[in-house]
Amino acid sequence: MKYHSDNQDSYKKAFAALFVLGVILHLAISSLFPLAMDEAYYWTWSRQLRLSYYDHPPMVAYLIRLSTTLFGTNEFSVRLAAVIFGMGVCYISYKLGTTIFKSERCGFFAALITAVIPIYGAGRLIITPDSPQAFFWILSLYLYYRAAEEEERKWWVYGGIATGLGLLSKYTAVLIFPSLAIYLILSPTKRKWFLKPEPYISILIALILFAPVIIWNWQREWVSFAFQFSHGLTENTPPGLTGLTEYMGTQVLLISPFLFLSIIGASIVALYKGLKYKDDRYLFLFSMFIPIFLFFAVASLRSSPEANWPAFSYAGGIVALAGVYDSLKRKKWARWGAWVSLSTAFLLTSLLYLFTISPIIIFPKIEEVHFGWPVIGKEVSIVSKNMTPVGGEPFVFSNHYQLSGELSFYMEGRPTTYLIKGTERYEYANLSDLKGKNAIYVGYDGDSIEKIKGYFNNIEEVKTVAIFKKGKTLKTFKIYTCYHYKGGLID
Repeated sequence: MKYHSDNQDSYKKAFAALFVLGVILHLAISSLFPLAMDEAYYWTWSRQLRLSYYDHPPMVAYLIRLSTTLFGTNEFSVRLAAVIFGMGVCYISYKLGTTIFKSERCGFFAALITAVIPIYGAGRLIITPDSPQAFFWILSLYLYYRAAEEEERKWWVYGGIATGLGLLSKYTAVLIFPSLAIYLILSPTKRKWFLKPEPYISILIALILFAPVIIWNWQREWVSFAFQFSHGLTENTPPGLTGLTEYMGTQVLLISPFLFLSIIGASIVALYKGLKYKDDRYLFLFSMFIPIFLFFAVASLRSSPEANWPAFSYAGGIVALAGVYDSLKRKKWARWGAWVSLSTAFLLTSLLYLFTISPIIIFPKIEEVHFGWPVIGKEVSIVSKNMTPVGGEPFVFSNHYQLSGELSFYMEGRPTTYLIKGTERYEYANLSDLKGKNAIYVGYDGDSIEKIKGYFNNIEEVKTVAIFKKGKTLKTFKIYTCYHYKGGLID
């Protein structure tokens, strides 16, 4: 493969250094802070492997189960897949940029952008379904680009496998297919693929890999599909322009202001270049980003947006930006713009990391997600030890699924914990032997206990636990002992 001669070896070495330093850094800090609320919840999945789950497909549970089996149950092992797949995204960004533009410089710049963007940084810190999805998405881009360009069936097969694994990570991986269709429509030379079997074979392979999730949903009246559809596309009171404003604002912050504008601008330039000069490289990258970004923008008018919705799709825009920048590299304003954009993103990501691991700096949103869980786990363990067992050890339950997961991880012995009316999220839990037992209910200060009255003979508030950092109260929990469970609350 023949590349530009502008000191390509130096960019190879620079990427190698970036990659190695990134791996070392993230492995080093991955155990320095407690599990985020969703991380603990996904860890509970890993203890009960299933074909799928209420919220998402099963990939994140399988990955956590694998790493905790190999390295024990701790923050490091729970998050190990996030580091591996997060740095894998950087690597495939490099490969995609290098392959599309035949330039190590473009590959390095794509990887560097990926490395400094805050939301990708967060994806390397905590394990969520977005971690494997982001990797399999950009891997699919790489494979499908080669499939369309090199006209070898094997790349379509590999692309189908990668997409199937993406679907096993998160449902939005399905958006690769309409994106590919848009690309084939925009490119006069690629429309022929609509009449060839390879793309349809690729779709079939992806669906075969995804079949266990379809079967699981079919057996449960499509509960997970319905939940995600209503969660992402419908809401009783649509937010309208407020939702769109929130969506755009969070993207600006989590990509970083200058890089966000640069990626959007580069994608528009990519469409212009692709159409005017019939440049399939730019048409491909545009099709893999902007349609998806706009899809979620429209969705934000109908349902309250979440910041991570389009995160995976930025891969195409990032590589497009690398290509546009490479074509402008001799212009002084482009060099200054790149420096300012990258520096701002690096600063924001560094602050994100610092706020997450610092024992003294308070950042409310991060503290809400990460801080204090070992403390409440220890306090509930003490209450459990002091409580008279009836029919076995008292069981622990909550009205918040994420709190329930944190208690399970940080309590002594890591017991199974339960959720009020939680049979959809915890449909794998064994509830048959809970009746007649004593229990411990844990809620946030301000939570009403009216909903649990009548399900026990007696309920007593035994402890208030306040979580402090630098003298400031971050959150407060209430612990109640509940005697002789009558049934009907958990199930």
